[in-house]
Amino acid sequence: MAQSRRQAGPRSSEAGSILVLLIGLAVPLLIMLTAAAGTMVGRSKTLQEDIKLEKALMAAESGIDEALYRANLGILVPGELITRELADGMGFEVTTVSLKTDGVDNDADGLTDEADESVIMVTATGTYAGTSRRVNAYLGQLPQATPFGGAANLSESNLQIEIEGSSLVTGLDTNLDGTPGPGPAVPGMSVSPPGTIPDLLGSLSATERPKVTGLGPAPSLGLGSVIDLASLARIIKSSATQVLTSAEYEGATIGNALTNNYVIAYASSNLTLKAGTRGAGILLVEGNLHMADARWDGLIVALGSDIEMEAGSSIYGKIVQGPTGQSNFHLRGSWIYHSSQAMDGAFSAIPGKYVSFDGWHEVSKD
Repeated sequence: MAQSRRQAGPRSSEAGSILVLLIGLAVPLLIMLTAAAGTMVGRSKTLQEDIKLEKALMAAESGIDEALYRANLGILVPGELITRELADGMGFEVTTVSLKTDGVDNDADGLTDEADESVIMVTATGTYAGTSRRVNAYLGQLPQATPFGGAANLSESNLQIEIEGSSLVTGLDTNLDGTPGPGPAVPGMSVSPPGTIPDLLGSLSATERPKVTGLGPAPSLGLGSVIDLASLARIIKSSATQVLTSAEYEGATIGNALTNNYVIAYASSNLTLKAGTRGAGILLVEGNLHMADARWDGLIVALGSDIEMEAGSSIYGKIVQGPTGQSNFHLRGSWIYHSSQAMDGAFSAIPGKYVSFDGWHEVSKD
């Protein structure tokens, strides 16, 4: 019995040491678990706040959409307060101001309330669960006339132009049926700054110059105005009624001037129109344009460096090539006719249509 008691002492001591060791290991683990739980709670709160901010922004965007919808119906009244409760507790409040009648020189040109200030400023505040975000947008109408000078307008000083065979670029007003139009003549080709008329002239050979006709003697050349093509492209893109998702179209109909079906079409990259394709309206191409045995009635804005027209292709209206560093403009057995009839038809596709210039911009969030 005595021996058993002598052996119990060390075992009790060992148990106590193990307990201390376990406690020593458990305390850091407990601290880590507590810290992790605190971090998770913090992240959860941050995520919840982010969700609130996103939903408030969605509500503000809905307010811009509401103003745009009302503007296109002709029922948007500047100065009127618009409020709406949305699903899931979201809501918005919208105020509008007409810059055309606010008595302020908004574009800092020394004049107030002139024609180029015909824009509606929209401020939309979206709310959700005590959180708010505020955005501004500017609504305006796509212009009913274009500032481009010639039947073909380029925007570079580095020009590579080829006009081969029976090709023709004419600024003489021409109806869609080929008969003379009622409008005044314009230059056959024009160039926007930084390009110059000498740049254009130097890019035309002696055999090409007689193929550019219009206002004045051949070659009929002019200096176009400075064009904000980036803004114009955004406006056309936001107004598009047809998005051309294929790189090539053959035998397609993309609007038809013969049936007064003018469209606003948009291609996000290079585009080829060939083999009987016919279109009418406004066409924006954000890449190179190739036409072969195709026709377009209206306005084409091509932002790529290459425009090629061949094999019986024609444009009635205007074509504009955007700044790319170098413009390659090649016509082979094809024709470009200035046509006020085609241009009027093209812009008839957007009577009274409002668009949001440059989207919306956030003002503040709470």
